[in-house]
Amino acid sequence: METKFNKIKPIKELETVIATLGDLYSEFESGRPNKVETLCPFCASKIHKNSFSYKNSIYCECKECNSLYLSPRLTKDELHKYYEFMHERF
Repeated sequence: METKFNKIKPIKELETVIATLGDLYSEFESGRPNKVETLCPFCASKIHKNSFSYKNSIYCECKECNSLYLSPRLTKDELHKYYEFMHERF
């Protein structure tokens, strides 16, 4: 059913973009990029628990401030490679 919402928010196109980005991220991760363990970026606490994982990434929950963050995360060099990789392909 065609609605005004669908004309304003092109859901199918958005789903295609999200799927493409997911595939590209998986391709980049298959090269096993270097990652580094990190403290909570908000309060610098070392105390956390693994909350969930998604696409080879572990999301930690800080026990001090309850923030969610990635650890381990890409190193600065790997992040730069990731942006180059995505720029070339997307």
